[in-house]
Amino acid sequence: AQWMLVPHYFYNFYVWKYASSLVAATALSERIQSGEAGAVQATLDVFRAGGSADPHELLLHAGVNLNSPEPYRALLSRMDRYNDAIAEILDAS
Repeated sequence: AQWMLVPHYFYNFYVWKYASSLVAATALSERIQSGEAGAVQATLDVFRAGGSADPHELLLHAGVNLNSPEPYRALLSRMDRYNDAIAEILDAS
């Protein structure tokens, strides 16, 4: 198991941070792509804030609550769309 030799997997909640950032980024981008008013500005505000505050708090101010099911549903919905597109491509070949 080669993955067990990668030390950063085992400290500072690395894997959890990686996964939760994917969920947050998807939720933010879905809001932008849907044309939601203020979504672009809210996302830019998160980027501008950098590490100046707790990431969860920054996301809450941007309208993304990782303690609720909505951002996870957004990610699953996007994955479903990707899977449908892949299936369509494979069916056409």
